[in-house]
Amino acid sequence: MATLEQVRGLKRKYSSTLLRMEGVCGLDIEEDPKEGAILTVHLDTRDSALADLLPRQLEGHELKYVYAGPIRKQ
Repeated sequence: MATLEQVRGLKRKYSSTLLRMEGVCGLDIEEDPKEGAILTVHLDTRDSALADLLPRQLEGHELKYVYAGPIRKQ
């Protein structure tokens, strides 16, 4: 189970790399009492081929992927 500080460190370290990846439109940290903290990666597409290109974990910590839809500037 990852701590909030561990996941914050992952986000700082990998955010620029992840945000440059096709389909990634945002990052967030979620906390669950049972699972601990997890880095959530927001995607702007439901393309299943994209899943093969994205990492499943970073430094031993699982990533969670959610479809957020395209994010547009207002």
